[in-house]
Amino acid sequence: MLSLLDLIQIVMLEAFRPFCETARKLKSEGHSAEHVISLLRAQGASQMATVFALKTESALPLAEADTLVLNSPDWADRLEATLVLRDNFFDAIEMDASCNAIDLDS
Repeated sequence: MLSLLDLIQIVMLEAFRPFCETARKLKSEGHSAEHVISLLRAQGASQMATVFALKTESALPLAEADTLVLNSPDWADRLEATLVLRDNFFDAIEMDASCNAIDLDS
């Protein structure tokens, strides 16, 4: 039986297949990650699709692919909004965790 993580990766791979194919082709031609990011954005890839394609086709660690995309000139117009979204997301997770904390001393 497939895990939830396996299923998510399969769905993402299918959804982002055109971007992965573009990234694979560009990397095989020797293009830099920055050039791949630029062409993927021009092709209509989201930040998530771009990170996924870089990670999948360049064998980059997720954090490195994310940092490259987040800090690239091609995504500079979305940097602040992305950082705010991430901060809010992680704040909500922390708040939920603290509200649902189990008192082990009881």
